[in-house]
Order: sequence, then structure tokens, then C-alpha cells
Amino acid sequence: MSMEAVSDEALIRSARAASNLAIARKDIDAIACHWMDNIHVLGSTSAQLAGAEANRSFYIAQFARRPDTVWVRTPSAVAVMQAWGMACEEGDWAGSWTEPQGPIELRGRYMAQWVRTEAGWRIQGELYVATAGAGDPPPPAKSASACPARR
Repeated sequence: MSMEAVSDEALIRSARAASNLAIARKDIDAIACHWMDNIHVLGSTSAQLAGAEANRSFYIAQFARRPDTVWVRTPSAVAVMQAWGMACEEGDWAGSWTEPQGPIELRGRYMAQWVRTEAGWRIQGELYVATAGAGDPPPPAKSASACPARR
């Protein structure tokens, strides 16, 4: 691995730590500064958000309805492709908040695609999959698939 890739990996890990801190502080601007304008997020409840404004609105609503929200992402690996200015971050995430029916605690795996921009590394996409947790689950996702159900 080149020294440049090691340095980029450290920058991405540092950005993720800053993002975690911004979430803990409920600082929307500090959270959003890590995103590209065209960020896409597929959340653990199958919610899909396209664009920085949609994600900003999600965080504002989440913190207003559930002020005790905590999310922490812990990277286990960051792979940088220097030639294309892209990186893949993967790791574990944990989250907790309180719903009217009681507390929710989730954890799972995540993957993020980072892109090198003139302003530094920014997140273009994130995927979160819950693998364990406690509390009432969210309602099932609604499918907009054009494929008929298999029998």
C-alpha cells in the first residue's frame, strides 16, 4: 500500500470520527459537511434518501422526534483506489433511540463509498444493514418492484 493510500485512509477514518462526534452533538452542518451533494443512503430500516437536502431533513426530523438518538460507525477496513479517487469504508455500526413504545437498540454492518473532491474526501453512498437489536421493529418496507412475486 502506498504512503498516499495510507494517508488517505487516515483522512477517511478521521472524517468518520468527526462525523460520529457531530451526530453525538446533533450538529447537522458538521454531519452534512462530509457528504457529496448527490449522496445516497440506504438505511437499516430500508429507508432510502437521495441527496444532501433529503439527508439533512432526515437528521433534523430524527433529532426532533428522538433527541436521545446515538449512532456510531466504527470502520474495520478502508480500501483506497488512488487511480479513481475512490475509497470503500466498511465496519460495524450501533444505534439507539427511544420510540413512544420504548427503547430501540440496533447494530449491524455498514459500507460507505468515499470520493476524493477538491474539498477532500466526501461520502457519496452509505448502506446500513441491521444484524441484531432490541425493541419493536419498524414496519416492513414497501416494495415498488415491477417484478411479480415468485410463487
